[in-house]
Amino acid sequence: MQFEYKSTNMNRNQTALTLALLPTIFALLMLSSGCSKTTDYTNYDLLVGKDWQLTSIDSAGLRLGDNCDFDDVLRFRDASSFTYDNGPCDRTVGTKEARSWKMTDDFTVLRLKYHFEFGDRRGSRVSGAFIEQWEVISITDTSLVLSDAMAEENDQMPRILGFRN
Repeated sequence: MQFEYKSTNMNRNQTALTLALLPTIFALLMLSSGCSKTTDYTNYDLLVGKDWQLTSIDSAGLRLGDNCDFDDVLRFRDASSFTYDNGPCDRTVGTKEARSWKMTDDFTVLRLKYHFEFGDRRGSRVSGAFIEQWEVISITDTSLVLSDAMAEENDQMPRILGFRN
């Protein structure tokens, strides 16, 4: 196999310099993308491997939710997968399956991706994906507080979720 390179705009020195810089440019791109991995999140070990039970839902100073809401459990299994168990008092219509999670916006926002599927009595099915984004207000060994990161953009009052493990 023979490779022939013809350059009309670059001389041989420019071509050699460009080829020599490609590995450096590639390495810099890899390093810059590595800084945003979820495992680099300072509180990663506080978050992962625990059962976070929903204990409170607040919005605009009002306490929301009922006993059926407070049997929900959120669990981050590893750097990309999680589960959300609605508990025995599940009022979900259809299926809502946790798919993936990651930290975004300089590790201040928790992004949760779900797959859903709903059907009606006529046999029609609707499926797709949706994403929730939650600002991490605080996290400790035993407490996690999240605020709806999209509420203000949607002209809504944010919901504040409290979890304990």
